[in-house]
Parts: sequence; structure tokens; C-alpha cells
Amino acid sequence: WGVATGRASGRLYEAREALHPTGGWIWSHGAQARCEEWTRSATLAKLDVLAIADLLRSDFPDAVMAADCGDMLYRDEAYPAPTWPGRRYTVADRDTMALIGADMVRIHCEGTGALVAAIEEMHLPVRAWDVGPDYYIEITASTASKLSALGMLATYLGVRDTEVAAIGDGHSDAGMLKWAAVGVSFTDAHHAAQTGADLLVDIGKHDDANRFVQALGLVTDYDRTI
Repeated sequence: WGVATGRASGRLYEAREALHPTGGWIWSHGAQARCEEWTRSATLAKLDVLAIADLLRSDFPDAVMAADCGDMLYRDEAYPAPTWPGRRYTVADRDTMALIGADMVRIHCEGTGALVAAIEEMHLPVRAWDVGPDYYIEITASTASKLSALGMLATYLGVRDTEVAAIGDGHSDAGMLKWAAVGVSFTDAHHAAQTGADLLVDIGKHDDANRFVQALGLVTDYDRTI
């Protein structure tokens, strides 16, 4: 089994202490992945980060921006400082953020829908992930996705797609849920995840970790034809 998360490496401190997946890790919406000696990296290009920074300066001056590179978060001074255990961060200018080979860019601003539309009009090779609140988006390289990372990981492990089950509830889970032989999501999940899933289960969010464990148990009972 493996863990595929939209969280950055620097947010996985507690998870690393508690979880030891035999099938590897996928993080930053698939921008980074690792299993034994196999690794995958799909970082944002310098010019793409600079273009996004220029767009914010010209059209979204109240937006604040940060960039993840491994365990380190580089952030605008006004970007909220992280509070998670083990999280490293530093204040940096946006030119520096472009130089680091960012796994993911984070933006807080009002009207994220307008920002996503503006980025799409620029035709940059990037992908904006809808991760919930309407004041926050995450951006990765267009080559980064849990689907692509999972496909490469399965190839490394010698596993066919017909032997893969996936569980998820977010926008960035949709592709891998559709690709896997069995994709499991939840009745309160993001609409993209529900569309990609084969099976929807009604397990509330009161215990997020436990509901994934319960869903994993349901996979083995799911009568299916592949």
C-alpha cells in the first residue's frame, strides 16, 4: 500500500512518524514520489513561476504566495507562517521562489476563480488544484499528477492497473480513481473524485484517517468484473 497526498513534503512530518507504506509515497499532488531507489520529480519551471508572480503583481496585488521545495516553504512575508510540527520555512522574494525548482506554488487571495481563469488564459504548462476554500489554490507543473506518479510507481513495482485499488476524496485524486481497477470515494467528496470513482461510500469526516481504513476494508468485499 502507498500514500498519495496533495500535501508537501514539509507537512508530512507526523505522517512519516506514524506510517510506513510498503508501496511508497506520492506527495505534492504527484509532483514528487518515492519508493525504495525509485524517485519521480515534476517541478515547476522558473519561467512559469515568474509568470505567475508577474500576474499576481499586475492583476491580484492583494494575493500572497509561497513555494514548496522539499521540506522548505519559501513565502511572502504576509503569507501565513506554518504551524505544523517539523515544518521549515523562510521569507523569500518571488524571484528566489522561481529559482528553487518548486514542487508546488500556494496562493491565498480573494476570487480564486478569477485567478485560475487568468492562469488558464496564459496557457502555461501548469495545473491549478481546487483544494477547498475559495481563497486558496495550489499550482503544480502540468506533468504533475497523482495519476501519472501512480502509473510510474506501478510500473516500477511490476503491478498492472487491473491490480490497483485507489481511495481518495479530492480533486487531485480523480485521475487515479478512474485509472485504478477499483476507485473508491465518499459521498461528501469533491465532485471530481466522485465522478472518477467506481464506488461511493458513506463514511463521515469525523475521523478522516479511520474512514480511509474503513474504505480500504470495503475494497476487498467489492464484487467486480475487470
